Amino acid sequence: MTLTGEAAALVHRTEVRRRAVSARLDARARVKLGQFFTPAPVADFIAALSRLLRSGTVRVLDPGGGIGSLTSSLVARVVTECPGLTLRVTALEIDETLHDDLAATLQDCQAVAARRGVTVVSDLRGADFIRWAADKVTGSLFPGRPEAFDLVVMNPPYRKVNTATVERRLLAGVGVEVTNLYGAFLALAAALLERDGQLAAITPRSFANGPYFRDFRRFFLERMRLDRLHVVGSRSTMFADAEVLQENVIFAATRTSDVRSAPVVLSTSSGYEDVPMARVVPYGGVVSPNDRERFIRIVVDEQDTRTAAVMAALPATLPQLDLDVATGRVVDFRPGALRRDRKAAPSRRDLSIGEAVLDQGGAPPGRRGRLRSRRGARYGRRLREPPERLPSPQPRHATRTRARPLPVAEFDDRGQVRAPVQRPYANQRDRSP
Repeated sequence: MTLTGEAAALVHRTEVRRRAVSARLDARARVKLGQFFTPAPVADFIAALSRLLRSGTVRVLDPGGGIGSLTSSLVARVVTECPGLTLRVTALEIDETLHDDLAATLQDCQAVAARRGVTVVSDLRGADFIRWAADKVTGSLFPGRPEAFDLVVMNPPYRKVNTATVERRLLAGVGVEVTNLYGAFLALAAALLERDGQLAAITPRSFANGPYFRDFRRFFLERMRLDRLHVVGSRSTMFADAEVLQENVIFAATRTSDVRSAPVVLSTSSGYEDVPMARVVPYGGVVSPNDRERFIRIVVDEQDTRTAAVMAALPATLPQLDLDVATGRVVDFRPGALRRDRKAAPSRRDLSIGEAVLDQGGAPPGRRGRLRSRRGARYGRRLREPPERLPSPQPRHATRTRARPLPVAEFDDRGQVRAPVQRPYANQRDRSP
């Protein structure tokens, strides 16, 4: 989306306001509310995903208004491409300290739009979106039509939702269980959309698979058809000024009962300002009709496609091999303090169980020490004792049959599988190299 003149100036003023507000935002408040404001290039990308009418009225919802970056980019696009359109914008923001800045952005949008022949009517509501939306959705069970929207643009907050909270109770009343605020925002936005209404959002990618979002995927994909999925290769570029390392996805979806009627555009780029590489795939290639988990497969290039085909052709599943996998704890940037050079000789005080390494105290380093095999779990209790407390090996251990070693697959820099490496025996204690 290329903006010029007043439209570009509107987005620039909003971006200046965003940076100023982000700089003064208290770090603890940011974490508590899950606030990470949308940079202008990302907001422009999201605003460009929706299909706009050439005339008439579009009811827009921005459920996590922030300082109005997404609304500003949407208005800038409308005044550039659809000067005969009317926008009715409802922006919700729970943080009262942002209301003045959000109001300033909305007023700026109205002024620029009026000069370009576009009508923008804005409604700023200082409400909790989950409470506000849940009341409207549950109200639809009774006579009278709830307020509905044609377009939702959002960068929802990212924060866990605990079990014994008001949010979980409200969402249960709507018919969905989620473990994170962003999933709650997406589910409620889908419920508030008019038929053929559109959603454009940026969120973490974690909802695409895994058991925690199983119920959310069922709820969301029964109502929404995915139209576009875009991933950025770098984790650090999306919200660089907030120092956020997060794998995000930008996507567009449409409210419809015919969820498999159109193909999906998958795209990727190194950064949000780079030209994306895109390809079109059948809907079943993203959400398989035979998958009870409703996983969303974001296979953005041919190499990923070949990898997926190899995985699908494997003769057994991990549960059939009596194995569990926990990938989040071994993402490269998380256990940085625990990594060591592969070429370095192992410490005599390190004990290995599959891929888990015990620290100097003999205990797993936080939750990262989770056993990678049920077979190794039987030795877990004994090896949690500090090494200096372990009993000295008795002579009878020398003739004892050793447990079968655990093969571990490793990958080279090109992603190719190396030959399996034999890790130390599961019942092996601290032995000299």
